[in-house]
Amino acid sequence: MSTSTTARTAQNARPTNASPWPAALPEEAARVFTADVPAVKQLAGAAFVAELAERTGGTPATARWDAGVVLSQIATLVGDDLVAEVVSCLPPGYALLFGRAELLTQAA
Repeated sequence: MSTSTTARTAQNARPTNASPWPAALPEEAARVFTADVPAVKQLAGAAFVAELAERTGGTPATARWDAGVVLSQIATLVGDDLVAEVVSCLPPGYALLFGRAELLTQAA
């Protein structure tokens, strides 16, 4: 689950090449994060979870839980600044998976 979560998150995020994000990850996670090509279409958080469930043979509920565990642990390792950088590169719905609040802008 951790490899699937890390790989798919990397495909959706694609922080800049100069990002310190991969260097802050454990070696295996950094290798997975930098090895995958960007996704053709970024998935919103709910679609990410649904695809992860399908890929791993789990349910959406267990995939959401598992992804949240993996990403919140990564967030603990890399710190708030790097999490904010990656979350800013992702479509809506990922902040909660990283254990962060997702603030929405209000329409004027």
